[in-house]
Amino acid sequence: MVKRIGFVAATIGAVAAVVIAAHAAAHAAQAPAGGAPSLTAADYIEIQQLAVRYSYAMDSGADGGEMLASLFAPDGAFESATRGRIGGHDQLVALGKGRDPMYPRRFIVNHVIEPAPGGAIGRAYVVEVDLPSEGEKLGGELSPTGGRYEDVYEKTAAGWRFKSRRFVPAKMEVPGAAARAAAAPAPAPAPAAR
Repeated sequence: MVKRIGFVAATIGAVAAVVIAAHAAAHAAQAPAGGAPSLTAADYIEIQQLAVRYSYAMDSGADGGEMLASLFAPDGAFESATRGRIGGHDQLVALGKGRDPMYPRRFIVNHVIEPAPGGAIGRAYVVEVDLPSEGEKLGGELSPTGGRYEDVYEKTAAGWRFKSRRFVPAKMEVPGAAARAAAAPAPAPAPAAR
């Protein structure tokens, strides 16, 4: 009986050692290279909420622009080809105010978040839609200013914030469209009226 208990204990110990080693190996394989810390599920959720709040703040002008400014780290900045670098609390407030809260426009999709040294990085597509005014026919048109955001996130005492958010506009041309249009036969002339 003592031999059997010893055998069972040794087997359980060996199985536990294998499970712990496998778990440690799997965790090490998931850890990002370059010394980047791993992110928790709560980190991912908070960063996703940060991106969603950005769209809401930009579209609504919430709190007179203060909501937008609060989403950035104290030294954080927004950058775009058309607006340049906008940093500092007052400039970010100015960027975020004066919008109609009933005019949603920015829709964030395909948000990818990765651990990085000093925090995290992310990319997301932004689709901008010009929605109809109240009382108009439902629908909307895609804005020509869609593109993607390239983000650097920093964990502050207040939670995750944008260290930087850069807007990269989409290329609105369809590859090969000009060549196909040039090769297409010209439409036949309309018959003359009699």
